[in-house]
Amino acid sequence: MSNGKGGTITRLTPTEDGKTPKRETILGRRNNLQGLGFALNGKFLVLGEGDKIVTYE
Repeated sequence: MSNGKGGTITRLTPTEDGKTPKRETILGRRNNLQGLGFALNGKFLVLGEGDKIVTYE
């Protein structure tokens, strides 16, 4: 899940049925977050930040 205004990327992990998923911040303080995607079987995280594309392994 991404939050462009807050600039955070959060991983949501399911828990028991009907319960709130576990939240884990993967990256914070991103500038001008535009979107995200995963590549190569989830090994790379690709972010659009402003006018550039950034990747994380």
